[in-house]
Amino acid sequence: MSIQMERKQTRPINIDRLLRVQTKLDIIFNADLFRDQADVRSTMVLDLTTKMVVVAQTSPPILKSMINKDIEATFVNHDLVTSECTRWGWDSQILGINNEYILDVNNPELPPVQVVFLALPSKGALRSTNVRLDYRLVVKEVDKIVVKTNPSSQEVTLVNFSAGGAMISMPGAPQVQSGVKLHVNLTFPWPDKDSKTTIRSKAEVVRVDYKRGDKDTRLGLQFQEMDMDTNRTFTKIINHYMLAEQRQRNLQR
Repeated sequence: MSIQMERKQTRPINIDRLLRVQTKLDIIFNADLFRDQADVRSTMVLDLTTKMVVVAQTSPPILKSMINKDIEATFVNHDLVTSECTRWGWDSQILGINNEYILDVNNPELPPVQVVFLALPSKGALRSTNVRLDYRLVVKEVDKIVVKTNPSSQEVTLVNFSAGGAMISMPGAPQVQSGVKLHVNLTFPWPDKDSKTTIRSKAEVVRVDYKRGDKDTRLGLQFQEMDMDTNRTFTKIINHYMLAEQRQRNLQR
């Protein structure tokens, strides 16, 4: 039986089985994701054809000069039966850009959208990947980013965040366990110090860090069901903080 199970686990997974419209997709523009300059852009699948994957234009945008560039595309699949989350990916390529793509030719009232065309995996097969994809931004007190959760907890602070999730800290022993679902509001002083933007998303607790005697508990959250407009705004916010972080590094060199 163990041999049969091993063969089942190593069988290639076809993209048609897992990838769907509105799936959140990460586009990676370099192989070494552990460097500071890792370029990972989040988007969403808008359409699927027999020849390509159609995704929303990213922020910062993918340019014409990037057409034919090799990339890696990955996404997280949530198994509704086992509740397990697995990241899948494939080697892809930027095939083209269309700023007036029609999602539904049978519905002329829908406005055209900006899209990017990605190549399908060779022979349609996906591979499992454990690579950490999200550029994680460490939060400092000077950033003045406010986090609130529902169910609520007093004195919640934001430790770090990325396109895929966040880590928060709360006083005392754990009040929740892994697998718990909650709502998260992140409020940023963006686009400038006199303005505020709140990102709202459902999230699942995927990690609980606490040792007996600790003053605080840290919870790793994975964002879920974030709508397209919110995702685009969040991507712009992340890019803003990434650029600020990079400028700070350049000053320290």
